Amino acid sequence: HFSFDMARKALDAGIMPYTLGADLHGLNVKVPAEAGDGRPVQAETHPFFGAAPFSLTIAMTELITLGVPLAEVVKMVTIHAAKIVRMEDRIGSLTPGYAADVSVLDLRSGRFTLRDNLRVEVTAERLIEPAFCLRAGKRYDISSPILPRLPLAA
Repeated sequence: HFSFDMARKALDAGIMPYTLGADLHGLNVKVPAEAGDGRPVQAETHPFFGAAPFSLTIAMTELITLGVPLAEVVKMVTIHAAKIVRMEDRIGSLTPGYAADVSVLDLRSGRFTLRDNLRVEVTAERLIEPAFCLRAGKRYDISSPILPRLPLAA
């Protein structure tokens, strides 16, 4: 779970994350078709709908908002992650012979409200959003109905 206060303290102490992840699992990216009792589930009634967003791009945005350079954040989610699982010779960078699974992201400018798990709000001037991804040569567009769009800041 993410806290802006704790993240600032860690960064101010010189502690830089090596990798980056998100509290991401099936229940917060896909609304089940029906509840346990057989009734259909609407996205708006799902327990994660509208909560603090759970996504890797939001985690990336949070670090950028705290002053971590974009290039370092990209390394955290690509080559550094590949090194952790000892697959840096196959994934993690766009290198001939490596698996070419690619996440295409948009970097938007504006004023966006980020909220952590303690409901602390911070205004971001840049927002990373997924555009689409390529996996084994096939394009996949964004399809999760419950990942909320960040509100514009006042």
